[in-house]
Amino acid sequence: MLLAALALLLACRPASAQDEGGPLGQAAPAALDTAGLHLKKVWQLVRRTAPDAQLVQISGKVDASGAVMCSSLAPFQDGWRFTFYSPKTREYYLMAECKGAPAGPLKELRDTLATPLLPIEGAFLESDEALRVLAKRGISLDPAHYKLSPRRPFTLRLGAFDDPHFKHPKPVLWTVIIGRSSWQVDALKRCLFDPRHYGVDPEELLSEEEKAQLELNLKARPKKGRRNTTALADYEQVMAYAAKKHPGTELMAIEGFVDAWGGSPCLGPGDGWAYYFFHPKNKNMAVLFACKGDVGPGAASFIPVTQEANQPLGGRSVDSDVVIDQLIRKQPSVMNEGMGRNFTRHGTLRLLNYRQPPMSEPAFAEITQFWILELGNTRYTFDAKNARLLQMRE
Repeated sequence: MLLAALALLLACRPASAQDEGGPLGQAAPAALDTAGLHLKKVWQLVRRTAPDAQLVQISGKVDASGAVMCSSLAPFQDGWRFTFYSPKTREYYLMAECKGAPAGPLKELRDTLATPLLPIEGAFLESDEALRVLAKRGISLDPAHYKLSPRRPFTLRLGAFDDPHFKHPKPVLWTVIIGRSSWQVDALKRCLFDPRHYGVDPEELLSEEEKAQLELNLKARPKKGRRNTTALADYEQVMAYAAKKHPGTELMAIEGFVDAWGGSPCLGPGDGWAYYFFHPKNKNMAVLFACKGDVGPGAASFIPVTQEANQPLGGRSVDSDVVIDQLIRKQPSVMNEGMGRNFTRHGTLRLLNYRQPPMSEPAFAEITQFWILELGNTRYTFDAKNARLLQMRE
C-alpha cells in the first residue's frame, strides 16, 4: 500500500465546514447520513456512561455518496459504528447510528494492556468528501468498475495514524476500501495522505520487503554500455571557462535532455547540458554547453530562468543520474515507451533556484532549489539536495 502510494501527490487545502443550505431562495437538500452528521448526539449519549469518552474510530459500509444505507430500527446492523475510549476506566465503548437514531453504548472487549487507540482530534473530513477526494484524483467510484453491488460497496474507517515518525497531533486518515483496492485520505488536509506534508519521508514508513523492492526496481534497468554525461560531470570545467570568458557572471540554471540513466545523449561540442549564466552589470545571459569534457559557448532558443523568479544556484545539489535513479526506484516503468521499448524515454531536466519557496506545504516551505523533470505531460519536482520526489503533476 505505502509503496504504491509513494508518487500519489495532490494539492491540499485546510479542512473547512460545508456551506449550509442550497442556492438563494431554495431549501437545503436533505442531508446524507454521513459519518459526522449525528456525531454530537452519539457522543452525548456515550458520555452518560463514560464522561471522559474520547472518539478513536469511525467505520461503516457506504454507497458511492459516502452515506450508510440502513434501518433506524437496527443501527448496529448496517449503520455507522463509533468507538470511544475512556482513559479513566481504560475501557472501549461501541456506539452505532442510523438516520439520527443512536444505539449503545456496548462495552467492547480489547486487550487492556495494549497501547490505547489515539483520539481523533480536530475537524475531520466528512465521509462523502473523502470519496470526492478520490474522485478528483481520477479514482473510479463506480461499483461496477470493481464488480461490486451498488448498495454498500465501500468500506470506510477513520482513525488517527499512530506512528512514531509523526509528532503530535497525529494525522487523521480515512481508509477507503473498494474491493481489493484501498486508499488513505488525509481527513485534516483534504487530500490523499502524503507523509511529506508532515515532514516525514514516505520511505521511512516502508517495510523491509518494500524497501528491497525499490532496489529491485532499479536493478531491472540494464547497464548502460556507453554512459552519457551527467549534468554535473563537467561542472568544474564549465565554471572555470565562465570565470575566464564571462567574469562576474552567476550560474542561474542547468538544463538538458536526459535519458533513463540520468545522462544527456550528447554528440560533441555545442551539445549536451546547457549552463545559463547571468551578468548582473550587463543584465544579459551567457549560455555554455558541456558534453563529455567538451565545454564551449552556445545559443538557446528558450531561457528557462528569469531574474524576477529565480536566483543564482547555491549549495550542494545531487547529479542528474541520482534524480533519475530515485524516480525509477519508485516508478519502475516511467522511462518505458511500451511495446518492449524499455528505458528508452527521454525528458527535459532543469536545475533551478527560486527567490521565494514555491511550495506552500510546511514540509517544503524552506526549499528553493529543485531538479524539475518534464516527461511527456508530467512534471516531476525533486529536492535538489537529496533527489527526494516532492511533487508530480500532469
